[in-house]
Order: sequence, then C-alpha cells, then structure tokens
Amino acid sequence: MPTRNVIVKVGAEGGGIALSRVARDGRWEYFVTVNEAAFGEAPYDREGSSDIVEAFAAMDRYPWHRLYPVKVDPDFSETVYAAVEARGGPEAVQRWREILESHR
Repeated sequence: MPTRNVIVKVGAEGGGIALSRVARDGRWEYFVTVNEAAFGEAPYDREGSSDIVEAFAAMDRYPWHRLYPVKVDPDFSETVYAAVEARGGPEAVQRWREILESHR
C-alpha cells in the first residue's frame, strides 16, 4: 500500500482534517481525511482527486482555514497559504505563519 504524504493537517478539539497525496499509476491522487469525533462520526476519506484545487474544494465543507494548523509540508507551504488567504484573508495567513513558525 503506497504511503500518503500529508500536505496540510488542521486540528480542533475532538477532530481534525488532513489533505494528503499518494502516487498511483504515475500520477498524484489527493485525499481529504476527516476525523470528526466531536460530531460523532468515524474517520473517513472523501473521494480521491487528481487535482489539488479540487482537493482543497473538498476541504471547504469544513472551515479548515479557521482551525489550528498542525502541519504543513514545506514543499506546499505557498500553495496552502494561498488557499488560506483565498478563504480567510491575509489575517488568517499571518496567524498560520506565526503558529507554524513557533513550532520550528
């Protein structure tokens, strides 16, 4: 089974959301994994996508950009920050940068 690489993971009390990717048949497939223990739902994967933009759109079912950033893959930091900015504005991006820099 191929290893999933986490691109971004956010957390909240009782749950979390992660966007990851895995290589399949020479292309990347993106997955949104949701653990909604706070909402009484078991962890599950949303349908895989071959497009990262579609994967971020799948995450938009939740206010992920307002949650606590746990991890951002450095290779995707600008992509993630652009997605946060598009959804939450420059203040959200600044908050994310401050939190992630404090973990270094």
